[in-house]
Amino acid sequence: MRKKIEFLDRLFKVLHCRNDILEYLKVQKLIDDNTMQALLHEQHTTHSTRIAGLLEGLVAEERVQLVSYEWTVLPKELMKLTIVTDTDKKEFVYSV
Repeated sequence: MRKKIEFLDRLFKVLHCRNDILEYLKVQKLIDDNTMQALLHEQHTTHSTRIAGLLEGLVAEERVQLVSYEWTVLPKELMKLTIVTDTDKKEFVYSV
């Protein structure tokens, strides 16, 4: 779990996609607006931990088919978070 949190910390720092991820989960009806707003109003340093836990929980409940974290540093940094639901696939990608 620690590596996933580090991944999300870095991804949020370079891509600023925290809201986009939560909005995607809301559109897919995996979280509600109250959950999204509550998380966003928490201290920003806890967002990576909470979102990693949220994604893990959704996979455990089989509401999300796959959450994949891909992080390559050399020769160029590439970060890709893939979320696969029953009806859709969404990738959040950062590449230098």
